[in-house]
Amino acid sequence: MKLLSAAQQREADAQTIANEPISSIDLMERAAKKCADAIHITFAIEQRDRVVVFCGKGNNGGDGLAIARLLMEMQIPVTVCIVEHREKGSADFTVNKNRLAEKNCEIHSIREVNDIPALEKTDLIIDAILGTGLTQPLTGLLLDVVKHINSLELHVVAIDIPTGLFSEDNTGNSIEHVCRATTTLTFETPKLSFLFPDTGRWVGTVEILFIALDPTYLRNVQTPYYYLEASGLSFFPREKFSHKGDYGHTLLIGGNKGKFGALYFSAKAALRCGVGLCTTLPHKQSKTALQIRLPDAMITSRRWPDKLTSIAIGPGLGKGKWGKKQLQKVLDHPIAPTVFDADAINLLAENSQLTPPEGSILTPHVKEFERLMGRPFHSGFSRMQAALAFAKEKKVVLVLKGAHTLIATPTGEAYFNSTGTPALAKGGSGDMLTGMIAAFLAKGYHPVEAAKVAVWVHGKAGEIAAEKFDSESLLMDEIIDAIGPAMQRAWFSNYTDNQ
Repeated sequence: MKLLSAAQQREADAQTIANEPISSIDLMERAAKKCADAIHITFAIEQRDRVVVFCGKGNNGGDGLAIARLLMEMQIPVTVCIVEHREKGSADFTVNKNRLAEKNCEIHSIREVNDIPALEKTDLIIDAILGTGLTQPLTGLLLDVVKHINSLELHVVAIDIPTGLFSEDNTGNSIEHVCRATTTLTFETPKLSFLFPDTGRWVGTVEILFIALDPTYLRNVQTPYYYLEASGLSFFPREKFSHKGDYGHTLLIGGNKGKFGALYFSAKAALRCGVGLCTTLPHKQSKTALQIRLPDAMITSRRWPDKLTSIAIGPGLGKGKWGKKQLQKVLDHPIAPTVFDADAINLLAENSQLTPPEGSILTPHVKEFERLMGRPFHSGFSRMQAALAFAKEKKVVLVLKGAHTLIATPTGEAYFNSTGTPALAKGGSGDMLTGMIAAFLAKGYHPVEAAKVAVWVHGKAGEIAAEKFDSESLLMDEIIDAIGPAMQRAWFSNYTDNQ
């Protein structure tokens, strides 16, 4: 799925109005109907007593007024608060205000915080104050109203985007002054700022509502940003008359003293992803434990197997003499596409003379990436820009791990993952992903495609395991064992979405 900028979203609306054709007020009604239906479900499930809609005077406020009217037609008690942050409302705002007046809705004009009616713990708040056009931090009445809403700690449903949040780059924003949503109903695509840790925490659960925007525009619009879904994955079929040699041979290097588990998780995940042969190269003190725990994987001490189709180095590698020796050998003999993870990345960061071969895949978490770049980042947007620049300069694929893992490609595209769960936030998760990427590389997937498939399946495996076990208590083996069901879902979703 393409991720649209705020300007592209407005252009999509304009093209829809021009080419469907449909009036802007009717397109707003279409969007409002989608939102009202979603809110009705939430209202019923949570047994709320009233919906309180906060509206600005632009088109986001117009959405809010239309939603209020539609909810009243569903027999839901509604109170509307119009924030008088400017003198005149937009044309569509005015039309919907007049339509709502015919419903005898309780409407409050908010010129100061004291004008806001008393709210109850059972109220559901709708944030339709400001939309995606915002480019300056909130001030004055708008800021006072948002602070008041945040102080109430009620369930807040934001329409399209929480008030105060910019759609893309929030570097110059006062992020603590954003309206804190528990749910965001957004149109057509997630906003880029939803996917960064510093800004995404304000949007809550995101539900994407499709409002039938102009398909020709959406198909042709150019963007470097994508939301990675099953429909965007490419899979190689497993042929009937095939053998293990057809599915590649990966070498996984790591598992230093006391860290054999990292290599074990990596190797088991690689095998679960269908690699034909998996050889591990652990420290000698880890060999016995690894051989007993995972007999499916082969073990070597020094000599590399012939005809390798991928290599991964880093899980449990350590930064001592043994780890440095293994990394230097990989760099000196770039015989297969290679994944660099964990301490392999830390060692690269400590020595700028060491450079990963072109076509490699690096899988840092945020702190490892900062070490690699030699500086911290204070916004998710700037971190993304640095990741894209690094991938392009070094001609590598960079997998920046997180809640929406970012895949930065050498050609300048950014893919944000749509799957995942907080259950993956524990030791071994990254080692698992390394083995998965190595497996798909070994099977002949292009590095970008290997990263995309592995990242999506990794997140989905976490979701499936969390359905069966509590997220807090999940062990990595249980997540790895969910790779099979995750791949089945990926295949099925990919097939049905592309029919």
